[in-house]
Amino acid sequence: MLELLTEHIIHEILKAVGAGRHAIIYSGGGGFGLLLPNRNIIIGDKELSIMEIIEEYNDVLNRWSLKEFSGRFFIAIDVYPFSPDALTSKEKFQSLRQTQVDNLDRLKRRKFINQLDDLFKPKMPEQLKVQTECQITRRDDLDDDQMRDIGVKFGEIMSEKNKHEDGRVWVSESCFHQFKIGDRLIDANSVNRYTVFVDRNEKKNYGTLVLPGANGKDVFYKVDKEPDEGAECFWRINVWQNNPVFLYANYVRKHGELSLYAQKKERESLNKDGQHSPESDHTATFYGLASSSCGSDLIGALRMDVDDMGALFVGVGTLIELSVKSRMLNLFFKVYLKQICKTNMGKLKSGEEISPTDIIGKNYTDKNASKENKGRNLSVIYAGGDDLFILGAWDETTELAFDIQRCFSLFTGGIFDTEKKSVAGGLGISGGLTLHQPKFPLYQMARKSGEAEYVAKNESGQFIKNGLKNRIALFYADHLTEIERNGKMEKVNENDERLMLSIDWIQFYTVKEIVKFFSLYKSDNEITCMNMMYLPSSVTNTLIDITHVWHEKGRLYIPHFLWFLKKHAREFDEKLNGLQFIKQHFKLTNFNILHLPLLWIELLKRRG
Repeated sequence: MLELLTEHIIHEILKAVGAGRHAIIYSGGGGFGLLLPNRNIIIGDKELSIMEIIEEYNDVLNRWSLKEFSGRFFIAIDVYPFSPDALTSKEKFQSLRQTQVDNLDRLKRRKFINQLDDLFKPKMPEQLKVQTECQITRRDDLDDDQMRDIGVKFGEIMSEKNKHEDGRVWVSESCFHQFKIGDRLIDANSVNRYTVFVDRNEKKNYGTLVLPGANGKDVFYKVDKEPDEGAECFWRINVWQNNPVFLYANYVRKHGELSLYAQKKERESLNKDGQHSPESDHTATFYGLASSSCGSDLIGALRMDVDDMGALFVGVGTLIELSVKSRMLNLFFKVYLKQICKTNMGKLKSGEEISPTDIIGKNYTDKNASKENKGRNLSVIYAGGDDLFILGAWDETTELAFDIQRCFSLFTGGIFDTEKKSVAGGLGISGGLTLHQPKFPLYQMARKSGEAEYVAKNESGQFIKNGLKNRIALFYADHLTEIERNGKMEKVNENDERLMLSIDWIQFYTVKEIVKFFSLYKSDNEITCMNMMYLPSSVTNTLIDITHVWHEKGRLYIPHFLWFLKKHAREFDEKLNGLQFIKQHFKLTNFNILHLPLLWIELLKRRG
């Protein structure tokens, strides 16, 4: 909705001032920049400047936003006139951009200044019971006929007669249509725009989004597989043809693409919650994604953000450079990202295919694999600008983080290490990954993974050789910031060298290799999730004890570790020259991160 709102605002402004799409400098990440002719426009019997037209439309947008989002969402648009001389040098152009940044900051500090009459107007709730307010946004200011059921009678409008029936799950009409847009986006290839009223009560029009136009009238949007000739205009999604392109990372897992086990678990969970059974083309739920994991049925929440993006753009000196850099970031996060999720990683300059990370042999790229193994079991919640938020099966989301880093580094000039299958150089990108039960609220997943991302960008310690950032906080949780000392739980000092809350991407490679080594343990068969069940608990438990002492007391009991190696020497040496592997990866510095592969292994060994 936010991506479409941005494109809608751009279209309305261009249409109102009589400019073409060549006026778009950049669009993405919730913002845009336009270069417009500074002239007057005659509208009806009035002559208005472009500034007045855009400011009036901004007022319309924020009145709509205040009503729709109860003051939680504000749209700031700055219109700044300047002479052509401001584009003649890098210093003048940067000064121009800084002026607009300052102007936008001032607008954001004075939110809804033109809507104070609406903001402070006392209102009584229309819905007086928790069961009849919107179950997604908790809005209680809507009449019955502005609410719909997503429960037993999907799409039915609320009324006094039916609103107290069992099995009802009531949401606002806006949420209902966004709910349906989620399903349509999976196979959508176009966004169709209508200025003539669309009957949203018709089943075929479920998923119609209504946004305010510059002329005060509603504009309707639908996403469909094909363009509608009856529409005023349309955008093709990620396809460059004669029509405008709408860049969008619409990678979403369907119910029908899940394994039979995950489909069964998903149906059971929905029926238990009183919701209708999913169809094959419906968006997979958290239960379906979690059940697609190997081992524990958990959701992995991944947030990633490009490092020092402000420093990259502060040095931009021309409109062309600004446009190109913004466009390339959009291409990665909205177009290429979808292919990475599909495990279509692309090729190196040598022509060699880049293989997706596959720890336990899900065979994502096997042409003969079953449908549930084609692409990863995850959904892109948001991707644009320079960041992303993805939810999915915890093991596949973890692997995806490494793939995104490799591809982004290559995309921005990094060099591929053919031996380690990792990439060094290019722009840095940091991330945070947290694990959650399927019932955990989405906004809390976003908050927790955001905290993890912050740790990755800000943690310090002597073992961080390459400075801050370009790291990932893997399996981050609040309890990891505490350790036991003298029988009490104490906060770990942020400079404590023994417990790394985040790791760089080279260390991630080490973690990945340790997990893969143990997933092959004592098995001559094809690597599968079930092979982890054959790993004796004594191996991981002993290593956990050793790392626990290291984190707690800063000591490594060499005799204990040597006993461990001797006890399992034959088993290690029988497979992949295991002792050499142990010597290579179980270095002193690696004990700071050894808890990560051990946790990864334990999660793979669990069931359900």
